[in-house]
Amino acid sequence: MKNGFTITQRNAVVEQHLWCIDTIMAQYAAFMQTEPVDPDDVYQSLAVRLIRAVNSYDPRKGYLKEYILSQLKREMVRIRSTQAVYGLTQAPANIGSTIVPLTIAAQRESYWETYIAV
Repeated sequence: MKNGFTITQRNAVVEQHLWCIDTIMAQYAAFMQTEPVDPDDVYQSLAVRLIRAVNSYDPRKGYLKEYILSQLKREMVRIRSTQAVYGLTQAPANIGSTIVPLTIAAQRESYWETYIAV
């Protein structure tokens, strides 16, 4: 750890900053209501990012609270990504509105299997 915290100290710092997760989730409440994400999964991802942020915090580079909040915002951006929401890699950012189930693709196109990336 860059900051010299022991595991016990790190855990105490993480517990003191759990409110940051609630703050970020409140800021992204509209996203949470419109996208198919489970709030518990989002909270868990943010909690892991909080632990990593406390581990990697370097006191010479600024305040802990600011660093934690910026890291949690980055995690929300990652959660909002197409890959995280739909499990797709190398997909365009706006693909969420164009996803079609394979059953419908098979009905529309007899060669639908040729369109699936392997």
